[in-house]
Amino acid sequence: MNTAARILAFEPPGTYSTPLEDPYLDFKTILSSLEEALLVVDVQGMVSFMNPAAEQITGYRKEEAIGQPIHHIYRLFDESTMEPVDTPPATMIRQNSGAAFRRQIGLINKVGESRSITDSATVLQNEDGHRIGMLIVFNDITESRRLEEERAHRQLRSVLGQMAAGIAHEIRNPITAVYGFLELLKINRDFGRYPEYFEIMRAELDQMNSSITALLSLARGHGMEMMETNLNQIIHEIAPRINAEAALNHQELQWQLGDIPNTMLNQDEIAQMVLHLVRNGLDATPMGGRLDLRTYRRDSQVVLAVQDYGQGISENVLRRLGTPFLTTKETGLGLGLVICQSIAEKHQAAITVETGEGGTTFTVCFNGLSG
Repeated sequence: MNTAARILAFEPPGTYSTPLEDPYLDFKTILSSLEEALLVVDVQGMVSFMNPAAEQITGYRKEEAIGQPIHHIYRLFDESTMEPVDTPPATMIRQNSGAAFRRQIGLINKVGESRSITDSATVLQNEDGHRIGMLIVFNDITESRRLEEERAHRQLRSVLGQMAAGIAHEIRNPITAVYGFLELLKINRDFGRYPEYFEIMRAELDQMNSSITALLSLARGHGMEMMETNLNQIIHEIAPRINAEAALNHQELQWQLGDIPNTMLNQDEIAQMVLHLVRNGLDATPMGGRLDLRTYRRDSQVVLAVQDYGQGISENVLRRLGTPFLTTKETGLGLGLVICQSIAEKHQAAITVETGEGGTTFTVCFNGLSG
């Protein structure tokens, strides 16, 4: 049996004059020093070796893992469906030689955290051609994937903003004309019997105009005008609109506005972000339910939190939050959170989400306090 096969099969080495001359020790040191995570599985599907990189990603120490079934240590799931995926079974060892697979997949570590990894597997043979196990090589790409997705989202938001800026003028001109003609028709006695129709049409035009304004926020760069103001003051100004929308479905909106300092904000943009977050929360809140809106100071940050008590966000949707045109509503473009993220970035703020069966909380943390 050659040295590599003997090491991976854990067959005791021969006698050497000094440890440094023992190729078994040298080879084992190399395996343990690799940045790639390594797992070796014997023909029964039991873990027989793991290096420190594998310990770090899976969360299991080698003393815990060796001798355990591979599916206890290496727990995989399909990131698109969130369904569990079988780990390489012993049948693959018996039936294959060479590379068994190469893929991108999800992994659940010891403490229940999900990670994105790439992995591949190779069937191991000794010098006699007998299959002695399987080598699994994997890498944690969670952070690099997150950065790549953020970069893609920023690029798409930029494209959407440029498109919005290009067509806003063409759309708003006819909207203004329609506004004018509606006002003329309202004062015409021939149409005096239909005032409610005019109000409906005007409301729809207002909604279109509001959507255009929201899209234009994607086109505004980081050089937009900021001023020292208080987040609570912005919320107070839009409170009547928020209360009116909650009242339509007999929903309760609880305000808990804390004592917070001023910070540098663009009032129009922040008002738009708060409205989007509250409307999303109201959409997730059942009729007669409650929505909480809180502001408070945490260390050097001003924090806004919008909490609903709905059914929570599914894992599949949660992973794709902020993707343009992603929506679970029957109506809407799915751009609300995209716009919120764009506004937050321009304010050097961060949006986080916590969700579960008891509801969802969106939190916005603003830096750069003014006082």
